[in-house]
Amino acid sequence: MTRNFHPLALLACAAMLPFMTHAQTQLSVGQRLTPDQVQSQRALSTVQIDDKTYQVVEQRQTPTGFPLTLVIGPEGVVGQSLHEVVIDGVAPETVRQKAASAMAAASAIKTYDRLNMTIARYPTLAQAAQATVQIRKALPAAAVGLPITFELPRTH
Repeated sequence: MTRNFHPLALLACAAMLPFMTHAQTQLSVGQRLTPDQVQSQRALSTVQIDDKTYQVVEQRQTPTGFPLTLVIGPEGVVGQSLHEVVIDGVAPETVRQKAASAMAAASAIKTYDRLNMTIARYPTLAQAAQATVQIRKALPAAAVGLPITFELPRTH
């Protein structure tokens, strides 16, 4: 059985091919890159988190629609972030009151009252990094972090 494709559809696919085959689509979390491989990646931007600079190399969504960013860390390892800022050790109500301006940019906020924990998800990694700094200033007693995963759990 043969299928005929519309010529414009074939041209559209051909036009996308250079983007689809670019080295960035081949990156996987936990992959260690050589200095030459790091250099060959086209960074979209850089982001500073906890005195480390990360190269943003790909932005996409998870299958459930959450934002996901692939980064290359200072050691050349590929990591991912879901743009979630974790605020621990302070009651969520206190977070809402004292860090309201930083929390305003969040696209989703989940609170765990009994655990004194708040997780705020931001549309971009840059916004999450900026919010992390602001929240730390507003809540010096809180443990505030922006996790980047460099190793995914493996199933057996």
